[in-house]
Amino acid sequence: MEIDLIQREIPVWQAERLPRRRTTLSAESVIPDTQQDVKYILSVRGDLLLKGKDLSPQGVSVSGEARAAVLYLAEDGVSLGTLRLSKPFTLDFETPDPDENALPRLSWRLSGLEARILNPRKLAADFAVTADLEVYRRGTLCLSRELPEGDWPGLHLQRAEKTELALTGVCEKSFSLREQFSFPAGKPVPAQIAGEEICFRVLGCEQVGDRAIVKGEMRLSVWGLSEAGDPVRCCFSSSFSQLMEPGGAAMDRYRVRIEPSSAWFDFTEAIGGERMLDAEIHAVAQLCVWTREPVQAVTDAYSTRMPCACTREARSLLCAQELQNARLSAEERLPMPEDCGDLLAVLPHLGPPERDGGSLPMSLELLYRTRDGAPAAAKRSLELKGSALPEGAVAGDALLLSLDARPAGDTLEVRAEAELPWERQARETLDCLTGLELREDRAAAPSDLPALTLVRPAGESLWELAKTYHSSEELIEGCNPTGAELLLIPTERA
Repeated sequence: MEIDLIQREIPVWQAERLPRRRTTLSAESVIPDTQQDVKYILSVRGDLLLKGKDLSPQGVSVSGEARAAVLYLAEDGVSLGTLRLSKPFTLDFETPDPDENALPRLSWRLSGLEARILNPRKLAADFAVTADLEVYRRGTLCLSRELPEGDWPGLHLQRAEKTELALTGVCEKSFSLREQFSFPAGKPVPAQIAGEEICFRVLGCEQVGDRAIVKGEMRLSVWGLSEAGDPVRCCFSSSFSQLMEPGGAAMDRYRVRIEPSSAWFDFTEAIGGERMLDAEIHAVAQLCVWTREPVQAVTDAYSTRMPCACTREARSLLCAQELQNARLSAEERLPMPEDCGDLLAVLPHLGPPERDGGSLPMSLELLYRTRDGAPAAAKRSLELKGSALPEGAVAGDALLLSLDARPAGDTLEVRAEAELPWERQARETLDCLTGLELREDRAAAPSDLPALTLVRPAGESLWELAKTYHSSEELIEGCNPTGAELLLIPTERA
């Protein structure tokens, strides 16, 4: 007689990671007629904007825009100019099992950016994009397996219980931030914005009923040319909160990813004549919620009446998952360019962390004027250091929290701090039963079995002894004092 164990399930989301995509792009643009020809390029900065994600029978299509802002020296050898370049693009990810109700989650970055001169009136930017995509689909999680209703005399089940982190909620929301920022008093401000960098830092997520409130900070860095024609960089920040709807399951762990989708800037003046920056930024936020669920599995079975064959499967459980932030910092003195007369701006760039996550390279672009008054640029590098990440941890994209760079004689005093998110997963394998087969044709008569057996255990568990001698753990415990070296094992009778 075959017995299929009945499953008790809950709805969950299941993640499928698609193969990483890498692509290269090129954008070209002509220098405006009002600006001089290009002599050479001083600096280039860039970012990515998420424009859309579309599901089709073939897979997932992600559309975006790569943007670059170039700072260059004009042909007169004194003036500076800026030029924006952009390139729309699409990345196609194939998935073997398309589902119109699936939800894709994107994580991407500019892994390379270079600018080049095609001719004195035309520039090009070359982008390298690295993208990872996870597709979330509806599924179920088996919490336990039980015997069907009925009387099953002599049948014993061994159970094991683990706690699994189940992905119970995934949601996505587009939102916008409209802010007005004041420029620092007494410092140069850009007369025009040449480029900007936008990043979001999530500070917390609080569950309120069936919803969740995501709180964080938007960090904005804009740079351009002042009225005097010098490069200027200004940094701003603004707090934000967004109400999202991942579902009603308990939120034991969460992960938020926010990608900018567009940005708009303009200058305005306050009542007192102070110059202000109007900023409108659009972004897409995605929230994933995990709930700790107790999972009970049947790991073994036997019958005291007849042979019992078990159908097994190995099940992988996500039993622990951490998401934390590591802090890395640096305090160094870097040599200034020998011909530096006046430092104008310092533009930072964080590279990927080292393998153990304990160090993070950062390059600095120094924009300055030489002692002769000519604009120039130089690069310096340093390492931000912290504690190595635990074994098995996977680092995310680092976020620069603070940068203080001040000239001190022939050196540049630099203090920097960054945040590195990391994640670690731990899985356990649980050997569980899915079905049983009772051999009724080989059932043993009660008279064929001894009523009582005396055994000196050799490391066997009570379950193993009960299974071997057609007994039960409860009967063995009831017949023997605690710590007995010899055990009386009674046979379970009908």
